[in-house]
Amino acid sequence: MAEHFFDSHLHATTKSFLSQGALSPWEEYKSGLDFMVGNIIDSQSCLKQLVEANYKLVLLSIIPIEKGFAKSWLIRNVLPKIAPLNKDYLELIVSEEDNYWQRFNAEFLHLKKYLKNREDVQIITSMNEYDDSKLNLVMSLEGGHSFFDREGNVIQNLKSLKKSNNRFFYVTLTHLTDFGKEYLSNHSYGSKLINVEDFKPKKYAISDLGYEFIDECYSDKSGKPILIDVKHMSLLARKKFYNYRKSKFSNFPIIASHCGVTGISWNQFKSFILGNNVYIDNDIAGVRIKKPIGLHSGRLGYHTFFNPWTINLFDEEIVEIIGSGGLIGLSIDQRILGYTSRFIEFLTWPAKEYIQLEEFKENFGEDFNFIDGELDPDLSDDEEMEFLHQKAVAKGNSFMKEKSTTMNYNKKLHTSYMVNNLLHIIKVGGEKAWDHICIGSDFDGMVNAINSCSNVYDMENFEYELIEAIERIIRKSNFKNSDFYITDLSLQIRKVMYLNGKLFMNKNFN
Repeated sequence: MAEHFFDSHLHATTKSFLSQGALSPWEEYKSGLDFMVGNIIDSQSCLKQLVEANYKLVLLSIIPIEKGFAKSWLIRNVLPKIAPLNKDYLELIVSEEDNYWQRFNAEFLHLKKYLKNREDVQIITSMNEYDDSKLNLVMSLEGGHSFFDREGNVIQNLKSLKKSNNRFFYVTLTHLTDFGKEYLSNHSYGSKLINVEDFKPKKYAISDLGYEFIDECYSDKSGKPILIDVKHMSLLARKKFYNYRKSKFSNFPIIASHCGVTGISWNQFKSFILGNNVYIDNDIAGVRIKKPIGLHSGRLGYHTFFNPWTINLFDEEIVEIIGSGGLIGLSIDQRILGYTSRFIEFLTWPAKEYIQLEEFKENFGEDFNFIDGELDPDLSDDEEMEFLHQKAVAKGNSFMKEKSTTMNYNKKLHTSYMVNNLLHIIKVGGEKAWDHICIGSDFDGMVNAINSCSNVYDMENFEYELIEAIERIIRKSNFKNSDFYITDLSLQIRKVMYLNGKLFMNKNFN
């Protein structure tokens, strides 16, 4: 019998909802042109795929698309020609006054409509309802903007959701864009190729409304508490959240539902800024960053790299989350895991990072050369020399010189990047970290998934590939199993694929 699978974050209904009637969440969409836009269009985790791939427990996330996305020329004018995106709906999002609350409820109703009279899928509001013969969906919500309506009834909308029969397990306080004067938390920069000003973080940490929102999430007066997912919060916002939670709500675990890791301490980040120049434009600090080198990939001949964007977790956060009894979901997104193809590197490397200026100084100090103006597209002489040095160090890596272009080879290399993130969490978090990691794929959330796990159908084979990759890396890099607290690798990876998520939910969703 095939093994069961768990996912802490995916979007099984987003693409069908944005089609506005062209698709149902049970339909598997294949465009044939997905490669043109980074393999983000084809269905990765529709309900049909999840059932057929033997998923038993999924934290399904709803997110009302932000105006910043709909403003993008690529999304408005290109994607509707090759994907089931309703262009009129995108135009409506751009033109109308914000009412994310209405859009959130509409997508939730869209899901429930297609679950009527189904015997193989159910939405559960407690693990007491869990049925091993079905796909069990636990609802989650990505982006605090989902609670904003035209009247500003954010806390009231949160309370009404908690009072309803529709239980949501966690919420992220923010997502990828700045969407107005009011906000809950500043966000981390996370844009790929979309160049819209809204994606740059402009706010400061957590607002007063954000703290009130957190208080209400954790309160049991209006209904069951809702956990906080730290994904997408700016680094300073996350730091302040950790301290706030510890002082008032230390009994609640922290979730990081779909992340990668930076591979470094937050005290080391400034040493990975290329050169010493920080460009200031509209109180936003712009810098270029280098990639920390990760584990050697074994016989493949390449080192892996981490993605040090502040959207990813620093070492201190790994310790914090595990210490809270929390859960870290590893994303399947290539860039989040640190891998970037030569084509994307050509367009975007060295990577840009944008951080709100006050937050930048509070996080990393002021020992920089601050320059007024937008981030210079050309490297200074010093930056060029430093970048060339890193290229020399990285010589032979995939983004410098791809030894092989065969699909099987690239699959193994991509799996090595997942292993690099996984084993770093173990290295930092210790033996108990094996009990606090799961897959948080972010499937169907516009992610360019690693080639070895492009959709949920690949997950069964991916489990074996993870085991093989770990054994290869340890064998070829002169590590010992004890260096990563490996005792029964097959069981430990099974925990990552399913058991950890199930146990976490048994403890925290009742």
